[in-house]
Amino acid sequence: MSPKFKRRNSGHGWFKLSLLIFDMVIVLASSIIALLLRNMIFIPEPGDVFSAIRIFYLPSFLILFLGLYIADAFNFDAMESGSDILLVVLKGVFIGVVLASAIEYSMRIHFFPRGYMFLFAVVSVPFLYFERRVVASGWQKLASPDRILVIGNVKDVDNVLRRIKRREYNIFSSIVGVLVPDSVALEGRKDIEGVPILSSGHGDLDKVISKFNINRIIVVSPMDHRELINKLHNSSNSDVRIEVLPGIYEILIGRPDYSLLADVPLIQLTRDNPPEWYLIVKRIMDIVISVLLFIITLPMMLIIAAAIKLTSKGPVFHRQTRVGKDFKPFTIHKFRTMKVGSERENREVTDPNDPRITPVGRILRKYHLDELPQLWNVIKGDMSLVGPRPEKVEFFQKYLEHVPGYRERQKVKPGLTGLAQVWGDHTIAPEFKLKYDLIYIYNRNLLLDIMILLRTVRVVFKGTGI
Repeated sequence: MSPKFKRRNSGHGWFKLSLLIFDMVIVLASSIIALLLRNMIFIPEPGDVFSAIRIFYLPSFLILFLGLYIADAFNFDAMESGSDILLVVLKGVFIGVVLASAIEYSMRIHFFPRGYMFLFAVVSVPFLYFERRVVASGWQKLASPDRILVIGNVKDVDNVLRRIKRREYNIFSSIVGVLVPDSVALEGRKDIEGVPILSSGHGDLDKVISKFNINRIIVVSPMDHRELINKLHNSSNSDVRIEVLPGIYEILIGRPDYSLLADVPLIQLTRDNPPEWYLIVKRIMDIVISVLLFIITLPMMLIIAAAIKLTSKGPVFHRQTRVGKDFKPFTIHKFRTMKVGSERENREVTDPNDPRITPVGRILRKYHLDELPQLWNVIKGDMSLVGPRPEKVEFFQKYLEHVPGYRERQKVKPGLTGLAQVWGDHTIAPEFKLKYDLIYIYNRNLLLDIMILLRTVRVVFKGTGI
């Protein structure tokens, strides 16, 4: 099965949409001018231009759009200069005229007046050319292009930069600099293909990323990718995307998505954030399901509160500070399941027969009923229904120091349930729990969220909690 190629920067879609909208305006203006000129030049008694526009506008736009699409006039990655833009616009308009003529000939109709077609083509070319130049220039100033650091030996970097500079129009990305592991091979060079060499050696990687605001790394030579990823995940620069120029091994394993920079194929080792619509729908789903569950379980929660109050001394609820998304602390709410003062021991519960647990608490923990008040945390927005479990501040600091890549899980809201909870068990080590969390973070989608929620129902009824 052939690999699926995609453009790396999410701005490509918005850029093409903006071009399409401006094209619609250009076609309208070109149609009006072409009809006015036709009436002035060819028609002794001109008709109503705006009545004709209602007839000609939509077919003109559809045929021109198809011509521009065939000419690849929406793909700025393949354009080096303004002359390239002019060339694809000319091709697109020419193809559109040929298509219109072919349709008319094959269907034996004369829909477009000949004078209109000729004048429309002549008028639309400069409009489309200047529109694309203006939109491209405006996009470069207003958008935030990827700031790229290229890592590799001198020969590989030189080959890749030469290809990119020959093909890339530089709207969506900017190659900020080069990092060469072997300083000996530089032979006093300060740049490669005009791109400055920022450092020689991986030791300065974190400093280079911070100083030059790098958000994308491209590795073009064989190296230890795992070491590079771990290094970034343990730093404050864990949001940097890493892509590699694939060798045979990378191509053979699995079926990864490939991204393109100019005509250079790349495999992305790190993952992009999910689309904005997913985050919106997920938040709506969190609120709707949590409110419904809160209302449905309210009678049960009142009974649980009374049972706790009648069987043990102390408050009904247990409040605790946990670490949320982007390392922001928040207060979590649970039904109290342990004797007052047990928290001072500051150790996790790993045994269902732990003497600190109250009789009612044992039942609540077994069926995860002690976590029902956390629905309020979900409604407030501190948590989501699905995500990594929020850790205590003390445990979080320890894991952050000793578990490589642990800060990565704080990119998303913590969850009431998650992949680690429904597939792992209570004895799972933090290192393995992190792997579950990262699998979820890098592959999250609505179907996966729903599947985890359904599996959570089964876990609750099995009574496997402690």
